Amino acid sequence: PGIMGSRLYEESDVCGNDVEVRERWTSFSDCDQLRLQTNYLGQSLNTIYTYAKESALVDEIGVAFGQGPNIYKTFLNDLKDWKEEGHIADYSVLPYDWRLRIDDLMKLSRDPLTNKVTLDSDVPLNESYLYETVSRLAQGSNNKKVLVVAHSNGGLVIKYFLQLLKESDDPLLERIDSVILVAVPQEGTPESIIGSLHGVDLGFGGIVMKSEVSRKLLKDSPFGFHLLPTEKYFDSVLTPVIQIEGGMNTNDWLAQFGKNISSYAGLQNFMTTESSRTKGADSDLVTPSVLNSYAFTYKSQLAEKLSDWEVPDGIKIYQIAGTGVSTPSGITYFTDTACIEKSFFDCIHYEKKLGYRINSVLDGDGTVVTPSALSISEGDGVERWWLDLDEYNNSEDTTRIHRDILEVKDIRDFVLAVAASSSEVTYNYLNTEPPEIDAGERLIFQLHSPLDMYAVLSDGSVVGSSTEVVRGAYYRRFGEVQQLSIPATEVNYVMYLNGQSSGSFSLDVEKYTGGSLNERFTYSAIPSSATTKVEFPVVSSDEISSSTSLVVDYDGDGVVDTEVAIWSYGDSLPEIIPAKNITPEVVSDKSRSSSSGTRVGLPATLLSDTPTPLVAGITTSIKLTQIEIMQQIVVLLEQYRDLLIIINSRRV
Repeated sequence: PGIMGSRLYEESDVCGNDVEVRERWTSFSDCDQLRLQTNYLGQSLNTIYTYAKESALVDEIGVAFGQGPNIYKTFLNDLKDWKEEGHIADYSVLPYDWRLRIDDLMKLSRDPLTNKVTLDSDVPLNESYLYETVSRLAQGSNNKKVLVVAHSNGGLVIKYFLQLLKESDDPLLERIDSVILVAVPQEGTPESIIGSLHGVDLGFGGIVMKSEVSRKLLKDSPFGFHLLPTEKYFDSVLTPVIQIEGGMNTNDWLAQFGKNISSYAGLQNFMTTESSRTKGADSDLVTPSVLNSYAFTYKSQLAEKLSDWEVPDGIKIYQIAGTGVSTPSGITYFTDTACIEKSFFDCIHYEKKLGYRINSVLDGDGTVVTPSALSISEGDGVERWWLDLDEYNNSEDTTRIHRDILEVKDIRDFVLAVAASSSEVTYNYLNTEPPEIDAGERLIFQLHSPLDMYAVLSDGSVVGSSTEVVRGAYYRRFGEVQQLSIPATEVNYVMYLNGQSSGSFSLDVEKYTGGSLNERFTYSAIPSSATTKVEFPVVSSDEISSSTSLVVDYDGDGVVDTEVAIWSYGDSLPEIIPAKNITPEVVSDKSRSSSSGTRVGLPATLLSDTPTPLVAGITTSIKLTQIEIMQQIVVLLEQYRDLLIIINSRRV
């Protein structure tokens, strides 16, 4: 299994005294998850272990209102069936402590009485848990050989293991017939950069793991270092992993690190303590974290071990890469603007702040870019396969991405075909040639704010934190930034923003053709409260232009309080003029609300000539008042109601 694919336990009453053994992962508790932290050397701060049994594998992730996505559940069921039907002699899963250094994973030991798997620094390789498992399976096999299926980080583990066997001329190497590497980040992935610097939400609204927690774990734990791009990554992928735009809050970085970071040395220089960057507070998801330089020392050692990795004689290697899903390719830092003080319907104090955008490509599975998953050159004993996830998700009306890629039937059929040495298998979405992914045109919304963003498509489907993939539309949250990518083929939909706390937000609306940015429209420093409602109707992407305004209902009463103008990407940001200095036209507006009321109408000359955000509101301070706290409770109840409606409609 890959990272987070094995359940981890601790015998402790910390985080609750009702049980003797706590399952630290999977758990939705911040307290449980933070018990998984390591120091920067990769040493666990607590006594964590797993079990050498099938139940320790993460078959599915349960969430509120029912079960979450299957991870390995269907694959496990297939393995049972294949054994019963005689297609395979036997099988074994290999849960492990995915937090640890890969060289330490070669020293895991299984207690024969309890089946606990723990780190034992004194255990030799040929007595380790991994060695024991492979050896046992080989002995029970009809041809005395085994097939290894490795997903994600599991592929790095097995490659390292094979390298050690080869170096020691161990006879077990001859017992391995073939290895199937499924979505393995062999040369790393840019998502690990973003996660280490800002955190990544897991699950609906971060219900599985919040960005704050994932960033803490990634900052020191080796599993985050495994996934950082290698030097070889930069040889095959030309896209910079970090870009820096000029501005008040980014000029110093621009001078120190340059506009584009597209080398291993440059990445290390930016991410480590030697950069002298200011480290933000744990709750500050905007300021990028700083890693200890040991992270790159270990990464370099690991990469050196695997960089010249050659396929051992007699072993067949199959690489499978998912493609067609919006996948992070890097991050761009820029100088944003925030409203930090407001009075009634006006923003009275603006301030520059750091901002960042997530860059994406469709050449990946949502986590791993395709070149990394297919890094071993094709040749004798090596095959490359592409899984068209875009076509699969559209045709099967589902949402498979990196984490649950083994739920795709074509991959499971492929595993059985390799095990049974069968070539008479037809695949619908798996090919030996890269599919033609129609990147086409798409809109990408990037929200920097304390609001929740989602879109309701023309058929009522919702894509957002509750459903991350719908018909080629993708939602992700990285730290404080939410990204919604929607193909131009989607028309007549509405993008919504719902307030969650008091503050201000900025919204980028980007038009892409393939991987090229055509235009960017920005709404900046717009005050919001816990009850703010924003609607952005999209008839078609072609209809969005520099005259498009954002409709904001600040206090959530159903009456539009303001419409905000935008300015085009590439234009210099004008000096922000506080709304209190502008005399708005107050007009009756009954077309947008059943209640009587007024809204701030923007003079036509102002909309066309001055790209200044004009805002409205009711609170007297950026700080939370008792009224806003009550408003947050109302918003939360409304979100639960909406979620229940969606779930009920799907059940019907």
